[in-house]
Amino acid sequence: MNEKLEKFRRIKDARTATIGSTCYGAGRPESDLDLCIFDRDRVHGFEPTISMSNLPPIYDVSAIAHVLTQAGYKAVSCIPAATIPIVKLTDPETGLSCDMNVNRRLGVYNTRLFRRYCLVFSPLAPLLRKVKGWTRHIGLNHPSTPGVPPSFSSYALTLMTIAGLQRSGYLPNLQADTRKSVNTHFWEVSKTGERYKVDIRYGKGDQWRHIRLYSLDDVFRAWFRYWGFEHNYQSTSTVLSIRDGGLVRWGSATNLPTGNALHGPRIDYDDPKEYRLVVLDPFIPKNCTGRIQSGILKLFQRACRAQYAKLDGVSSQELRAKWEDLLIPPIPVRSALRKINRRPKDPRDAETQFGACH
Repeated sequence: MNEKLEKFRRIKDARTATIGSTCYGAGRPESDLDLCIFDRDRVHGFEPTISMSNLPPIYDVSAIAHVLTQAGYKAVSCIPAATIPIVKLTDPETGLSCDMNVNRRLGVYNTRLFRRYCLVFSPLAPLLRKVKGWTRHIGLNHPSTPGVPPSFSSYALTLMTIAGLQRSGYLPNLQADTRKSVNTHFWEVSKTGERYKVDIRYGKGDQWRHIRLYSLDDVFRAWFRYWGFEHNYQSTSTVLSIRDGGLVRWGSATNLPTGNALHGPRIDYDDPKEYRLVVLDPFIPKNCTGRIQSGILKLFQRACRAQYAKLDGVSSQELRAKWEDLLIPPIPVRSALRKINRRPKDPRDAETQFGACH
């Protein structure tokens, strides 16, 4: 795949960067690969003085698609009218699917930030692989699948995991590190065409010292314990933000989103009985779990409780050797949602309605 990336250099001698979990060791065999073509003349992005209607040929995704088709890639298509114009393709040798954009570098900076966290805390990458694999197994890793209620993206799961580790003292806040290793900014463009300057600075965390002893097995169990029993899904006063160091109050959060950036159109955020989850993007004002409805969050909580119960008393050796055998069954999401959304006639029926979890 790396050799084939050289073919992209036909376009204005461009340099490419990979995006996503594969770059920081948390990718799974079925993980797709996203790519960003760098525009070396616009290192800081799309400043207000730059005309978006007069960009150079490197931004012509139709031309990129033509070059890739000639280079032997399969299923090549382009979406020039998208908020971020992309080219879709499949590598015929590996079968990897790929989305490619031009100079929209926030995904690159996110990836590098996550990679730095993985270098600071070595169990993070294998923990993320297990968490993503488990969430996919139970059927709650569908952020935008047509006809399926939105659930967790791999990106959101990564943020949830890092924020949880910050909260527990296993990880520092790299964006609060005064010794910045990345000390710059990037200008992005919103869906409405508005330009905004993004602070992408973060430190290496090389002076961080763990305040707790740990093992991957302990951290893995703690993940299920937190999301199954400890997190308050009905809170309207706290958010998860790795930029702010984990679980923080609304007033302490940086770049708190509003409107559609906070939650989807079908989310009743003000109903105290509903479950909700705010997981902030580290760079822009966006809730990365804002489209997930209350019923899905209840299913997720119940699944975490059930998985934690199944791991209770299991030795570390058995957990490593028989993890696949210890998985809870997949969730029949549609039928389970119907049961959860059906209001019980009597409050005492609630446990029967949602299923007892011990």
